[in-house]
Amino acid sequence: MLTTTVTTATAFGMTAVIKIPTVRFFAVFCSLMVTINFMLVCTLYLFSLILWDRYLRFRSWRTCNPTDQQATAVGVSRFHRLLQHAVTSLGKLVTRNPFKVMSVFGAAAVVFTVFAVLLGDPTSRTGNPYWDSESLLGRRWSLELIALQNHTGSDGISLRLVVGIETIDRTGTDPTADDDLGQPVFYDGFDLAHPDAQEHMLWLCDQIEASGQTLSVSRVDCFMRDLKQWRLSRQQGFPIIPASHFNDVAKLFLNRDASTNVRDQLGFMVDGEYHRLRFANIHVMTSVPSTERHRVKQDLKDRWNAFVPSLNSRKTPPTSCGPAYIVSTQFLLASTIEGAKATAWISVSASTAIACVVLLLFTRNIRIAALASLVIGCIVVAVVGSM
Repeated sequence: MLTTTVTTATAFGMTAVIKIPTVRFFAVFCSLMVTINFMLVCTLYLFSLILWDRYLRFRSWRTCNPTDQQATAVGVSRFHRLLQHAVTSLGKLVTRNPFKVMSVFGAAAVVFTVFAVLLGDPTSRTGNPYWDSESLLGRRWSLELIALQNHTGSDGISLRLVVGIETIDRTGTDPTADDDLGQPVFYDGFDLAHPDAQEHMLWLCDQIEASGQTLSVSRVDCFMRDLKQWRLSRQQGFPIIPASHFNDVAKLFLNRDASTNVRDQLGFMVDGEYHRLRFANIHVMTSVPSTERHRVKQDLKDRWNAFVPSLNSRKTPPTSCGPAYIVSTQFLLASTIEGAKATAWISVSASTAIACVVLLLFTRNIRIAALASLVIGCIVVAVVGSM
């Protein structure tokens, strides 16, 4: 019992390293529950058994005579005798045929492992597989799913191509806290007022639209392109020269109706008595709906991650603009899911290995340790493979 308590509590305890708060709290709860259960079994349950055996087991409720011989025969019920006989017979069968039993568990482990490897998105979309499609709740789930599937172009996955920020400094942040996001590290040479930077932003927009079919692009909202069209419609030149006029022109354009779709693409920050432009972005809407399967989202994320670095190889970014990188909530969610999957499998493997070592130390029998570890592995892959 101590062996199973240690292995189970350790397995749940190792799962607490996962950064997802819900999984972490569940792991801590289960680990504590197993430990407390062991303590209660060794104390309260043991004392209860002693009291029952001493005062209640052979008690005759009809005559109140504890020495009644008939009560002694009734002390062990027929169900308990049948259960003891079944356990004894099964124990003899297992001890006499250890290799056959291990073969059965091994075959089951292989089957469930195959199921676990093939685990993925469903081939057909159902509202809720646990409710009959004709029931009231089942029809409600199906109607909500149909409503989500009948999306428009504005319901696609949204992303932004950001320039002017090198990275996010997350040193000392809590990865489980939604409001502790770290501090942006700005690109020191960023200056969108420079003509080269303005031309490079236009080039980025053109390259995204040129690769629209590959990247599943449905719409590109480009501040610099709309600014150029607005300037040309007013018989004014582009790029904006001199550079000292760019911020004033940009603020004037942001107050016009022509900038309705691009007003959130410039990042002005207060620097003393002035407003300093620190970063800019290009908003892209894809044709992949946000309700799409995870595998499709991951494929879109991989295509964009391959596309953006290729831009630097086609044309070196000017020093006044710097390289661009992708920001997307849906892509971040896809990365979180992939990380959670990898962490879960690593935790399962490490927990099984620790369980095997603990069993080997306690039993000093490699067969028992291997059989128990195989059983634990079968349980894990059975749960995953049957989902």
